[in-house]
Amino acid sequence: MTTRIFVSCDAAALSVGAEAVANAVQHGASDEEIRLSVESAGRRVRVSVTDSSPCFVHAPGHPSAEHNGGWGLFLIETVASHWGIERKDDQTHVWFEFQPEARAS
Repeated sequence: MTTRIFVSCDAAALSVGAEAVANAVQHGASDEEIRLSVESAGRRVRVSVTDSSPCFVHAPGHPSAEHNGGWGLFLIETVASHWGIERKDDQTHVWFEFQPEARAS
């Protein structure tokens, strides 16, 4: 089952971008830089966070309410229109896009 939360692109990009940067700080190498990129084209907003964390395999699902962690990618999956994880040049790139959808009233 997929849960979709509708929020404005600005609020979604800010909230999910902050969560992705927090994940990079927590899981990345402490002596390496973290890059945040935000691009917009028309109504689409694309956010990318790059760090030197080792590649990981994402296991989709709901995080446990009993644990403090595990909510970052769940939030991205729930709010973003599209998202992905890429590993290139010893860096991990987590990207996500927001594009407001026309919804029936």
